[in-house]
Amino acid sequence: MRCDYMTTANAQIATIMQIESVEALDSIDAIAATPGVDCLFIGPADLGHESRASRR
Repeated sequence: MRCDYMTTANAQIATIMQIESVEALDSIDAIAATPGVDCLFIGPADLGHESRASRR
């Protein structure tokens, strides 16, 4: 372990939010603007499944 790990670890952690629902997709701008969020990942299988199910 690096000797400066404890003082630098937080700066090196990425917070990734997974978008898995139509509701989350509708709120994507607000989610992206959340302080501390570094990345958005679209969960294509979950989102596709939910969007097909909601059309039935």
